[in-house]
Amino acid sequence: MSHHTPSADDFPAKYSELFELETNGINVDLETEDVVRKLMDWDERYGIELGEVKNDGLWVRFLKLPEQGEALDLLCEEIYQFCPDVIDQGFGCMDDMMEMMAENGLALDEATQKLIKGVNFKNKNFGHTLLARSLLTDQTLALWWD
Repeated sequence: MSHHTPSADDFPAKYSELFELETNGINVDLETEDVVRKLMDWDERYGIELGEVKNDGLWVRFLKLPEQGEALDLLCEEIYQFCPDVIDQGFGCMDDMMEMMAENGLALDEATQKLIKGVNFKNKNFGHTLLARSLLTDQTLALWWD
């Protein structure tokens, strides 16, 4: 019995660019196939469009998302488990970014001001809160692994 290694031909054409560029999250043990399987799962549940695919990341646009609440919180946790950098190097660093901008006399753009309004940065889960708000606002998500 031969063991078949999955290839781009085994998946919908929508994901072929991920195979061509070998998009992966190798630092969190994700091969291209793992990334594609997660995207296919999201596509089935929410409908997604892909954009700006690279070797170490891509943009995902969700066509429909759960409303604010437990289902959205679960999706945010799922995103974090799949791509920790979204929080660890992204939304979870917003407090540091704001501090650096203030030190340099830079103003936050309107979208960022709206995103952070009323967020308690003393709560250790503020990154998840910002991720959920961002998803509800523009339905897009940058995924990257480095």
